[in-house]
Amino acid sequence: MRGKVILSLFAPVAQMCQAADVVLDWNIGYISYNFGRLFDRKAIGINGKWPIPSVEVTLGDMLVINAHNLLDEPTSLHSHGLFQNGTNYYDGAAMVTECAIPPNGSFTYRIPMVQPGTYWIHSHYKAQTSDGLRTALVVRDPNDHYKYDEDIVLPMSDWFREPAATIIKQFSSPEPNVRYKPMIPYGIIGGECLNAKVIKFEKNKTYRLRLLNIGASFEFHFSIDDHELRIIEVDGVPVKEKPTKGVMLAAGQRVSVLVRSKETTSNNYLFHADMITDLFTMP
Repeated sequence: MRGKVILSLFAPVAQMCQAADVVLDWNIGYISYNFGRLFDRKAIGINGKWPIPSVEVTLGDMLVINAHNLLDEPTSLHSHGLFQNGTNYYDGAAMVTECAIPPNGSFTYRIPMVQPGTYWIHSHYKAQTSDGLRTALVVRDPNDHYKYDEDIVLPMSDWFREPAATIIKQFSSPEPNVRYKPMIPYGIIGGECLNAKVIKFEKNKTYRLRLLNIGASFEFHFSIDDHELRIIEVDGVPVKEKPTKGVMLAAGQRVSVLVRSKETTSNNYLFHADMITDLFTMP
């Protein structure tokens, strides 16, 4: 899977806000999603939309999610990577830290944002994550040690023609010819499929790219042609800056990198989000 980095003249300016309650009203329900005009299939969206927009808050905020379950089965929401010290009853691990939200039921999550960094929110019931109930969670720090001109969130994920229930049934089959039946994974980055995603850079600026693998199964390898990546955060933890040509992300992992744009807008560059599909290699 590839995309383009385009050197452009304009880019949005990041806005900082004071600590506050960030209240989200989420109706969790089924929608029909068309994947790159290749096929339609049922997905789990929020308020009738998919992909689900990223959740972006500031360190010190209180994240409040009023979740209403419109599915025909239970669901839950897990904020992946947050410690939940003192709030484990909002961790979303169904039937472990709390009951799942029943069909037509509601539950309110109130989670203090005490960890800056890059995380994600996903269902923790059955395999609803692979049906689309997942999105990025970014906790920005106004006193970030690293300086950059723009903050860009790039979630990567796998996508299947088959719904989660079909995949679970196949993988659980005692028959090898059923269990290892070929299944084609597709890739999505930044909410867009295949080669559709474009990142716009201005010349001579530094960008923070928050890379997330919010997929169900597969690893991704990310790189940008003729650009160095400088790793500054891994799974929500700041790290000593390290230069690299590419970053590997397993399912659930997050890495922030700094990228310096070129001194001219005379050329555009491909970025690569290569999905590693060895998991489906026949035994």
